[in-house]
Amino acid sequence: MELTKLEESFEFPFHERPILSLNRGFSAPVLIDYEYDFSELLHLMGQDADAYCRYEATQKVYDKIFKDEYSHLKTTGNLKPDFPPEFISAFEILIKDEAIDQSFKAYLLDLPSQTGLSQELAAPDFTAIADVLSNMRTKLGKTFQDIFIKDYDQLSMNQEFDLSPSSFGKRALRNQILSFLVASKTQEGLERLHSHFQNATNMTDESFALGQFVKSGAHLDHPAVHDFYEKWKGDSLVMIKWFATLAANSESKDVIEKLMRLEQNMLFKAEIPNYLRALYMQFAKNNLRAFHAKDGSGYAFIAERVKRIDQLNPQVASRLASSFSMINKVDEGRAGKMREILQGLLKEKISRDTYEVVSSYLKT
Repeated sequence: MELTKLEESFEFPFHERPILSLNRGFSAPVLIDYEYDFSELLHLMGQDADAYCRYEATQKVYDKIFKDEYSHLKTTGNLKPDFPPEFISAFEILIKDEAIDQSFKAYLLDLPSQTGLSQELAAPDFTAIADVLSNMRTKLGKTFQDIFIKDYDQLSMNQEFDLSPSSFGKRALRNQILSFLVASKTQEGLERLHSHFQNATNMTDESFALGQFVKSGAHLDHPAVHDFYEKWKGDSLVMIKWFATLAANSESKDVIEKLMRLEQNMLFKAEIPNYLRALYMQFAKNNLRAFHAKDGSGYAFIAERVKRIDQLNPQVASRLASSFSMINKVDEGRAGKMREILQGLLKEKISRDTYEVVSSYLKT
C-alpha cells in the first residue's frame, strides 16, 4: 500500500476481526494512533513473532496494569491483591517461551521505571508509584516462584564468565529473574540472593546483587554492603558504583542520613565530578520517593549540595540543579516547597550557569 493522499481508506476481506501487529520490522519509533483492546495486547504479548511488536505490546500491558492498580490505590488506599487472570496467562506464556532470546526476554520482563511513569502521570504520587511497582513485582515473584526458581537454577549452572552475546543474555535474564525472587520475600528468594552475591564471578552479578540487598533495606553495616566495600575499596570506578547504588536504591525513611554518612566516607572524593554524580544525581533522579518527600527534605538536601558544589564546579552544580525540572508537574504542595528552596538559592552567590538553570524553573 502506498499512501498518496492526506486521508485514505483501505478495505480487506476478513471473516473475523484480525489483531493488528503494527510496525513489524521497525526499530525506529513510528507513532500510530490505534486503540488496542486489552485482550489484543495480551495476545500480542504472548504470541507476536516480531520482537519490536511483542516488546511494545508487553510494555503497554504493564502500563495498563500499573495505571489500574495506581488508580485503585489512590481511590481505596489499598494495594490490589491479585492480577487479572488473563494477564497471568499471558505472562506465563512469555516466561515459558524458550524460543525467545535470553537477552530479549530480560527486557520483556522488565517492568516500567518510576522515572518514566512519573513523567506520564499528572501530579504524580511518588510514594504510590513506588508502592504499586513493588507490589506488582512481589505478586509476580510469588505467583511464578516455582518457574522462576527452576529457570534461575538452570541459568546458574556452568557459570564460567565470558563476553559472548549468549553469556551476556544469560546473565541479564538470570539477574532479572532474581529480582522477582527477591521481591517475593520468600526464604527461597533470599537464599538465592545470598548465593548470587557470594558466588559472583563478575561485576555485573555482584553489583546487581548489592542493589537488591539495598532495595531490601540493607544498611551501611549490612554484611553485603560492608563486604563489597572492603573487597573493592582500592578500585575507584567500582566504589563510584557502590556510592551510586546506595544513593539510588536506599529506603526513603533513612536515605538522607545515609547520604550524609557517605559524604564523610574517606573514599568519597568531593572534588571529582563522577563521585558527585554518583551520590547526588543518582539520589535525585532515581530515588524519587525520597527526593520528592512531602516534607521537602529531599529538595533541601539537594539544594544545599548545589550551593556547595557551585563554589568548586558550576557545571556539575547546574546539572544537579536540573533535578528540580518537574516543578511544574508535581502537586502544588511539592511545587511550593521547590519554589521556596529555589528562591533561597537565588539569594546566594551562585555561578551564572547555576543561576540560569534555577531562575528558568521559577519563571515557568
